[in-house]
Amino acid sequence: MKLTYIIYALFIGFLLLLSRRDLKHVDAAELNFYSGSNELIQSHGRVKRLDRKLECYAPGTYFEFDYIGEKCTIFLSDQIRFGNHNYIEVIFDNEQPKRIKLKDANHILHLGKHAQFKRHHVLICKNTESSIGYLQLNGIRCSKLVKISKATNREIEFIGNSITCGNGSDLSEISCDEGDWYDQHNAYMSYGALIARRFNANWTLTGVSGIGLTRSCCGMKFTMPMVYKKYGLNQKSEDWEFKGPKPSIVCVTLGQNDGIQKKELFVSAYVDFIHDLKQIHPKAQLIICTSPMANDKLRNHLQECILEVEKRVNAKEYSTKITHFFYSKRYNGGCKGHPTIEQHKEIAKELGDFISELSSWN
Repeated sequence: MKLTYIIYALFIGFLLLLSRRDLKHVDAAELNFYSGSNELIQSHGRVKRLDRKLECYAPGTYFEFDYIGEKCTIFLSDQIRFGNHNYIEVIFDNEQPKRIKLKDANHILHLGKHAQFKRHHVLICKNTESSIGYLQLNGIRCSKLVKISKATNREIEFIGNSITCGNGSDLSEISCDEGDWYDQHNAYMSYGALIARRFNANWTLTGVSGIGLTRSCCGMKFTMPMVYKKYGLNQKSEDWEFKGPKPSIVCVTLGQNDGIQKKELFVSAYVDFIHDLKQIHPKAQLIICTSPMANDKLRNHLQECILEVEKRVNAKEYSTKITHFFYSKRYNGGCKGHPTIEQHKEIAKELGDFISELSSWN
C-alpha cells in the first residue's frame, strides 16, 4: 500500500512538473518583440526612425507607448560618446519618475508585473543633451503593444541654452562639486517639459548648453541660428526636415551666453532668427523671453533688446504677431548658477500662467 502511494505521489509530481514547464513555454510564447521603429511607439522632438530603431540626440526627446500584459522589457543602447553616459527618466503608468544613468551599450529595463490584461503606459525621456551622444530604442518585448489611449495634438517648443536643457538642476544624487558635468542634467523636469505637461501638450526642447544668439560661451564656435536646422544641434549633423507636427507655441530664451553687447548687433541677429522661425513655423505664436538666470544688469539689457525685436518683427506682415515675456526675478540656485528643479517649477509657473492668458490652453 505504501509503495503504491509513493508511486502515485511521484506520478502526480511528474505531471505537475510537466504542467509548470508547459506554462513557462506558454508564457514565453505570449511575449512578442516589437522593433523600436514600430508605428505604435510615439516619439516626440528631434527623433529619427532608423531601420527598426528610434534614435534620440537632443535633450528632452522622448518616446511613449501603451502595452497590455504582466511585464515589459525595453531594450536601449547608449552611444557612450567620449565615455559619457546618458541619463534617462522612466515613467511607468504615470507613477513617480525614475531617473536612471545608462551604464552599458545594451541597457535593458525590466518594468514591474501587474494584472495580466491591464493596459500600461510607458514614457522614457532623454535627460542629457546632444553632446553626450545618442540614445537608441532597439525594441520592446511584451504581450501586446497597443495604440496610445491618451494622445494629444497640442505641440509646444522651447528654444534655448543650458537652462532649457535642465543643466545643473538635479542635485538629488550628485552634488555640484562632484561627478561629471552632465550628472545634474534633468530635461524631463525642466521648465519647458513641466509647462507642456501642465497643458497636456507634447514638447520639443531645442537647447544646447553654452549656446547664444550672436556668440556662445566656453569655446563653442557655433550659435543657435547656425544649428537650429540641424538634427543633432551641431554643425556637422545632417539637416532636420521639420516633417512632424508643428508647434502652436514656440518660446525662445536666448541671451544669457551672449551677455551685454552692442544692442543693434543683438537685435538684428534676433530679428533674422525670428524670420527663420516664421518660415518654419508660420502659424505658431512666438514668445521671446528674458533669461531666468540673468542678473539685474543683463536682464535690463535683454528687456530693451527684446522690446525692439518685438517692434521690428511685428512691423512685418506675418500671419501671427510675436510677444515678449520678462521673468520677475533671478533663478540661480543650482550648479554654476543654473536653476534648481524647484526653481524650474517656479519658472514654469511664471511662463505657464502667461501662456494660459495668451492662448486657449488651460
